[in-house]
Amino acid sequence: MRPDLSVVIAEAAGVADPAATLQSLVAAQDSIDMEILVTGTAAGRFPSGLGDNVRGVPTAPDALVPVQWAAGIASAAGPVVACLTTDLTVTRTWAAVLHDAVVAGAVGAGSAIALPPDAPAAACGMYLVRFAPFLPRPGRSDDNARAVPGDGAMYDRSAIMEHPDLLENGFWEVEFHRRWLDAGGRLVQSGEPLVDYRGAPPLVAGMAVRFRHGAEYGATMIHAHGHSRLRHVLAAPALPFLLTGRVLRKALRADISPAVVLRGLIPIVGLTIAWSAGELIGALQGGPPSS
Repeated sequence: MRPDLSVVIAEAAGVADPAATLQSLVAAQDSIDMEILVTGTAAGRFPSGLGDNVRGVPTAPDALVPVQWAAGIASAAGPVVACLTTDLTVTRTWAAVLHDAVVAGAVGAGSAIALPPDAPAAACGMYLVRFAPFLPRPGRSDDNARAVPGDGAMYDRSAIMEHPDLLENGFWEVEFHRRWLDAGGRLVQSGEPLVDYRGAPPLVAGMAVRFRHGAEYGATMIHAHGHSRLRHVLAAPALPFLLTGRVLRKALRADISPAVVLRGLIPIVGLTIAWSAGELIGALQGGPPSS
């Protein structure tokens, strides 16, 4: 029987065990028939007692999260797919709210992402850098959003599969969003936090991941979107300051504790420097991006 929803859990850096994510999904199933696919080395770590609806999709040990998501999406059986990582958990209403939005016609639906107020500094920094545009804003929603976070979002799988040229490099959600919006597709974003970020790798490991993501972005901007390589090179020294300022502005307007911003300040600087260095390297690459 075909499931209503396929959930792909990618292995996040520093968090190999998917148990907490799986447990939150069990609580969120409600009346939705859910298939769960676990990727990366985490594919062999899920409890066998969870049943036949959980299966592993092995990927390369060093595969970035979007590459793992792509492998899971390609293997999914459901008409709606959700993207999670092992450092995220979901609330009890997550599945119903976002699934209903996609079934109602949205090509993608996402929510705000929350963080425990006592999270350590590295987690605060990574949280703010990754999710600055999607911090909690209870009571607000946007039925015609320009973006949703790939993390925790649900998508119409058929809409993803219409773009195999993008998917072969991984599910980099920003590229798909751009195509869908240009074609008149609709994204829905909830200000209610239906997803929780529960951890981060040590700062150095997190910086390494941000560097790789930045390199992918820089290469994509040059080779897929025709940006000026010289412009990226000239902007590189100022980019960490611009990114840090952008993150802090969004954080200070969101419904989060100021203590989270203060604890995350030093990690934010390190993470934005790592991204900026990666973006520069990616922009200087001689060929198209590859994952």
